[in-house]
Amino acid sequence: MTDVFHSRLPSSRQFIARHTLLLLSTVAIISIASAFIYLSNASRHILEKDSIDGAQRYLEALSEFRTLYTSEVVQTAKQQGLLVRHDYESRDDSISLPATFSMKLGERIGQHQSGAKTFLYSPYPFLWREAENKQIFSQTFPQNAWQQLNANPEQPFYSFEDYDGRPSIRFAVADRMREDCVGCHNNRADSPKRDWKVGDVRGVLEVVLPMSVSELQA
Repeated sequence: MTDVFHSRLPSSRQFIARHTLLLLSTVAIISIASAFIYLSNASRHILEKDSIDGAQRYLEALSEFRTLYTSEVVQTAKQQGLLVRHDYESRDDSISLPATFSMKLGERIGQHQSGAKTFLYSPYPFLWREAENKQIFSQTFPQNAWQQLNANPEQPFYSFEDYDGRPSIRFAVADRMREDCVGCHNNRADSPKRDWKVGDVRGVLEVVLPMSVSELQA
């Protein structure tokens, strides 16, 4: 009996050794996989946060430009007898509306900033923007952005999604009526709404910023 026990001892040690090696290998693989997933998630979280910060700064700069354009250019132009119109390019006596000009600026910036796109839309568009707004509101994001920003205009609304085949952030903020805008909108004969008050949500200001695919997969 003792001989049988001793004869089995080496094979038992070999069995334990083999399975110990397998166990250690499995633990090592799981640890490496877990570390990779953790680092990938951490990297994506950092990229998303940077994208949110970048989009917010982008819209803040664009909004500040429009405010400055209104106070420093539009007011002076009116004093000099110039008109402020959406079709200013076809007239010698006019300059651009603040919203129109800020969107043109956003378009120019986007040409030099990895395809960034800027939109300004509202359920209350002027006649010349009805078709454009109808097309924009056919998308899910603008519909949700309008609802959310009306309910909570102090908080931005954003989503990470593919846009034109590229991973992007769609970031939107409430476009609220300023004091120097209320009088103009309420007194225009072609205004779609004429009972605006300061602070009302006039529309949505959105930027779409593409995100680097290589960074997303890092």
